[in-house]
Amino acid sequence: MAVRLSTSPYHGYAVQFSPFNGSTLALVGAQNYGIAGSGVLIVYSQDPPPWREVFKLPWTDGLFDVTWSEANDNVLAAGGGDGRILLVDLRNDKGPVGTLQGHTAELASVQWSTSRMEHLLLSAAWDKSVRVWDPVTQQCVSVFPDHTSPFVYKAIWSPHQPGTFISVAGDHTLRLWDANQPIPCCMVVPAHSSEVLTCDWSKYEEFVVVTGGVDRLIKFWDLRNATAPVCVASGHGQAVKNVKFNPHNSSTLVSCSYDFSVRTWTTSATPLETIGHHTEFTYGVDLNLHFPGEVADCSWDGSAFIYKPSSLQTH
Repeated sequence: MAVRLSTSPYHGYAVQFSPFNGSTLALVGAQNYGIAGSGVLIVYSQDPPPWREVFKLPWTDGLFDVTWSEANDNVLAAGGGDGRILLVDLRNDKGPVGTLQGHTAELASVQWSTSRMEHLLLSAAWDKSVRVWDPVTQQCVSVFPDHTSPFVYKAIWSPHQPGTFISVAGDHTLRLWDANQPIPCCMVVPAHSSEVLTCDWSKYEEFVVVTGGVDRLIKFWDLRNATAPVCVASGHGQAVKNVKFNPHNSSTLVSCSYDFSVRTWTTSATPLETIGHHTEFTYGVDLNLHFPGEVADCSWDGSAFIYKPSSLQTH
């Protein structure tokens, strides 16, 4: 049975389960659909049940993405509309324990490095750039300004190769980067016929990534030969806002869309299930690393849900 969490008066933008504890979920949101007003970071827990709010940090601007540290189960980072990245420690509810400043426009995505060999943050913003940060020194390590659109929507680390990541933007492209090379942009793929809003990297297949865009399509790519997508999934009625590979099954993923829905798919682009419990744009979706088949999502309708789609229990 689905659990509903109210985020009102904030509109939900992103959710992420803790990599340390599957009973802990972080959510960020903004007032007034992110146009004006404040933002919030909320952490929910069901340890012990039921799900309830255990931490709340208001912020002066909207917060649009959140990521957990892979090194400390109390530390998160959140990206704000003022271009700052907030470093938050759940043991300190007085405010951020640090801020990373360098972006000059709204943060669209933040991600902690998934490799235990490095502790870096990756960010994408509406200032045309992707940045890599050292959260310990709170300094920017590298800037990647090669996208030709100001709107860089997502940047995702490779779970296989340290220093490698992909990004997508309003210039319709998917880009592959190696931060360790003198010329870091390794590949530019004309991925969609419109803005590309989201991407993810398969946890099982080293060269397989997925993108989603305003054209309502989800495309699967093999980076060894990205002249054309491996396959294309269609079904969403509006822009695809987020896609996530299933960490427990190499053949499934989830997506969410401006059509108010969350959908599940096979990696061969076969639709499995449509979940329609929201009444506004569905912005964020995540899968639990500890409890197979468990999904969290959030929407502009002021609610978040935690549930287990039937299609992910059988695939």
